[in-house]
Amino acid sequence: MASEPGTVYLLWGLLASAGLVLAGVVLARERRRFAQRQRAGAWLWLRLCTLPIVALCALAVLGPARLTRGPEALAVFYLLGLTLAPLLYFALHLLLGWLARPPLTRADSTQIALSGLLLIIVPLLAAQLAQAPVIRL
Repeated sequence: MASEPGTVYLLWGLLASAGLVLAGVVLARERRRFAQRQRAGAWLWLRLCTLPIVALCALAVLGPARLTRGPEALAVFYLLGLTLAPLLYFALHLLLGWLARPPLTRADSTQIALSGLLLIIVPLLAAQLAQAPVIRL
């Protein structure tokens, strides 16, 4: 039994909206916590730097993988994705947190990096888990 495409889009739209609201709440609470310690500006700067950091990590993985020919390209992709990308991601967060004014501690920079990853991973996992029930509806 095929469901109406409009209904499926509506359900996915509602789930995506709920995810965006939840992400906004998480970011607002995180910002409030840093503002209490007079570090809201540094938090915002590092949070905005996360986007170029992610792009640089993706480039560090995809560049060598695309330059490699044959089945070894997949091995290079996985190897760099599981080793270089996380190291680069956290190292750049630590460096830029240290350069922020006022400087962030290593724990603060790591917490911002982890929460950024969770803001990506949790919605993807939720979408994967919601796929079968949405299709059944």
